[in-house]
Amino acid sequence: MNPDATTARRALIRAYRAYLEAEEDLERALDDAAAFVPELRRHGLRPIGAPGSRIRRLTETRSHSVEVLDVMRDKHRRAVIRLATEKEGTPPRALR
Repeated sequence: MNPDATTARRALIRAYRAYLEAEEDLERALDDAAAFVPELRRHGLRPIGAPGSRIRRLTETRSHSVEVLDVMRDKHRRAVIRLATEKEGTPPRALR
């Protein structure tokens, strides 16, 4: 595999793992909060928390990890398209 694609793939995997960790941390914190305030889960709402709170910090961390994951997904896709275009002249149909 090309070094550019390998690097992009590693970055994508790292971003995905960071997203999963952030999502798990937020879910755990929301479960803890729901133990004190059961109405939080009853309505299916996701509170963002007060400024400076643990829930707000975890929500912002999760949002940031989603943004990084989107950027890394795009970079990986562009690397695969660039390599396929150099090799065959056209990108794979699924990536056009």
